[in-house]
Amino acid sequence: MPVIFSTTLLRHGFAEISEGQCIGQLDVSLTNDGVDAISDLAQNWPSPFPERIYCSDLSRTMETAQILAEHMNIGIASDPRLREINFGDWEGKSWEEIYDRDPDTMRAWGSDWINIPPPGGESVQQLHARIADFYEETLNRPNLPQTPTLVVAHAGSLRVLACLLHRRPMEALFDLDFHHGAPVSMV
Repeated sequence: MPVIFSTTLLRHGFAEISEGQCIGQLDVSLTNDGVDAISDLAQNWPSPFPERIYCSDLSRTMETAQILAEHMNIGIASDPRLREINFGDWEGKSWEEIYDRDPDTMRAWGSDWINIPPPGGESVQQLHARIADFYEETLNRPNLPQTPTLVVAHAGSLRVLACLLHRRPMEALFDLDFHHGAPVSMV
């Protein structure tokens, strides 16, 4: 178990999706295995417990945060700004299906994923702006005491938040990996 510093980032537990499926903001619940793994994490969480939990308002993060909050006897603040990137028309489809249906759009998105959104979705730049707003309002306020804080969200939103916490450019988003139910402590 990692040592918990002032901010810990946690990707939600395993969710009810098919492997290779684009879910973004699709609202799905945790699997039974996901619930069990997060329950185990709660039972083995090292001291000190966080004093605050922020989470996305999607079911898979709310369920994850609720399991932890009940064990730690603390409250949860859900925030839609912590949602995963909106994949628009691609939500719920397999990546293979997306590529097969419109390879040109998929290639264009892949060539400039920071600025080009999926059809009907949001770009990484827009995701960054949303997460930066959350960061500035809740975690980067000099008048707030540095208390242990847990943020439960999604791989994409956590990558952006980690870049903000470490003052790294968006191009560094994939330098840090977030595994389901594995806390990552930020210094």
